[in-house]
Amino acid sequence: MLTFFFLILLVNGARSMTAVFDSLASLAIAAKLQSSTITRDPLASRSFPVSVVETKQGMYKEYTVDVKDDSNLDKVVRTYKTAEETDDKKNVYWALFAVLLVGSFVIPMVQYYWYVAEEE
Repeated sequence: MLTFFFLILLVNGARSMTAVFDSLASLAIAAKLQSSTITRDPLASRSFPVSVVETKQGMYKEYTVDVKDDSNLDKVVRTYKTAEETDDKKNVYWALFAVLLVGSFVIPMVQYYWYVAEEE
């Protein structure tokens, strides 16, 4: 089989060299896949249930429900700041608020007076 590929290489030149190597690579991959064992159900090796199907009785008929384990959602992580952390920066927040509030009124007034002063 290899002599066939080398014969094609000699006949067609370096242009078909990539085609030869591609086909050799595909043969190597096919041989690896054929010799390896593939498991049918990758979830079968898990020791915990992914979901459990329960049958419940309704008013008119029975129905099935997938029950999932949501215990990992009960873990609470604090993402907010504590009272001490906000008290430490309270003065910075008030200063920033004052600058923005004064700027929102003073800057338009200055622009207005500058615009009116040019007309006179």
